[in-house]
Amino acid sequence: MPIEERRKPKMKVTGFDRHSCVDILERVKRKIFDFQAARERQPLNIEKSAGPFRYEYISVSHVLGAKLPDGSPDPFQIAHFPNMNAKAYLTHNWDEPYFHIDRANSYGTLLLTGLVGIKRFKKLSRYVNRFLQWIFGPEWAFMRNLESQSVRIREQRLKEHSGPGCCLVYRARGRVDQPMDLSASRRYGEIGVALDAFDGSVVRKEHELNVRNVTTAMSVAMTDTNGSPEIRFLADNVHLLSKDELVIYVRTMKMRAGGIVVTIMPSGKFVATVESYTAGLSADSKLSSAASLFALSQHKSNDNLRSFIASWSAFELLIFNLEKKFRDVFQKLMRSNDVALPAWDKDLSVTDIGDYRLRDRFYAVACTTNLAEAEADTKIFNNLNAKRNDYYHRFEIEDTELPTHDVQSLFRKYLKIVLS
Repeated sequence: MPIEERRKPKMKVTGFDRHSCVDILERVKRKIFDFQAARERQPLNIEKSAGPFRYEYISVSHVLGAKLPDGSPDPFQIAHFPNMNAKAYLTHNWDEPYFHIDRANSYGTLLLTGLVGIKRFKKLSRYVNRFLQWIFGPEWAFMRNLESQSVRIREQRLKEHSGPGCCLVYRARGRVDQPMDLSASRRYGEIGVALDAFDGSVVRKEHELNVRNVTTAMSVAMTDTNGSPEIRFLADNVHLLSKDELVIYVRTMKMRAGGIVVTIMPSGKFVATVESYTAGLSADSKLSSAASLFALSQHKSNDNLRSFIASWSAFELLIFNLEKKFRDVFQKLMRSNDVALPAWDKDLSVTDIGDYRLRDRFYAVACTTNLAEAEADTKIFNNLNAKRNDYYHRFEIEDTELPTHDVQSLFRKYLKIVLS
């Protein structure tokens, strides 16, 4: 190095540089202080003064045969229940409606695993969790475990729902009118958790009818398209909101197939049809009861036998309801000389209504509501009824052979007829 360069005076630290160093040190001190405060902070109970509390109810179903039209809004609203502050909409975004469901399920898993979550090495994970609590504090450790468990549940959910279609979401908010017990509640940062704070089944009961009506209306409306009308209930959840919008996840300590064609739905006409069918079901309690059973038959967790039992029970209820509704019309048809009814193996004009078999009642319903196809539909029904008897009375077939999808199709057809 040249002598001239070695003799150059060293640069002095300017006042600006000294101030910058002081600012950096101050920020580091604050970070350390905040870290120490967070490490020592313990989760506190959520007080009743955080109220008044509201609930948010979310129910998600998988609509296998539907996708939103290109350029349509997402979410795409298809029904509105203003008297209950609720709405139903279709969306391709599975994560948005599932966000709180994933977190609530994660909290439930943490409760069952000592707030650690599902880990590969259980014993080691407990020691690691205690160490992290000691280093970072209980709030940080809980939130870490909650988020990691939520990621695990989300990944599993996306694997299960990788098929075509979109999801049908029913979302409602309302006031909590029952007594609240927050003695077993804690607040961790921006979320709260609670045990047995209130009875979520009361909220589910309030909205159960709307959920099943709009699900069934959607399924029946899909018969007007080339898409699959199968709709599977996936999950629901009720969580609380404080007056400051703190989300509180509540858990109660109780132990408790077919071909798919994706279709683009015509927005205006389809929504009007769903709204019309939903209104029709809501106005008739007996039809709504049949729709409730039908919705149960489409739960994702069902095997074929459970789905068949629910769908057949729904169909029987529909047949009895419609036969009674159109009984006088059918009697006039039998006495008329201008109408040719399909051949039947029994003279129903001289048979007391109490002696009608189920197949007789369906024959009466088909003749009065869909005479042009009554003969074909009656044959279909008789075959389905024979299959049912083969399983229930003669044990000649396996439960996997029960014609669940065919029963659901015939149910949709005649429910649609009466709703239209």
